[in-house]
Amino acid sequence: MDIKSGLRRGELLALTWQDINFEKGWLQARRQLVQVKKEGERIKKPLEFQDPKTKKSKRTVPLAKDVIKALRAHKAGQAQEKLFHGQHYHNNDLVSITTWFSVQRTVNPSGPGTSTGAILGY
Repeated sequence: MDIKSGLRRGELLALTWQDINFEKGWLQARRQLVQVKKEGERIKKPLEFQDPKTKKSKRTVPLAKDVIKALRAHKAGQAQEKLFHGQHYHNNDLVSITTWFSVQRTVNPSGPGTSTGAILGY
């Protein structure tokens, strides 16, 4: 999806299901996942969601039909996980993260690491 949408890794990882309109075939990039490092500190802080740096970064992105199909399948897979794990499932409404991944352990959104496509299962 990242290749077809033009979204940055942090924007992809911040997507929620509410950001996607399946019927109209688009998604809204409204926030990003970033690792914050305060000035003068050597260690980066945990990941957090933030607004994009510029107003232009908040945008609506059209999605190809094959991407919409893959996202629907992914959403159905998440629904199965929710049923399987029941009350232990942490529902954060994120598109890219499942019960098997935690954002902290899986990816550094500003550097090399696990590809977003691998997280989404494509």
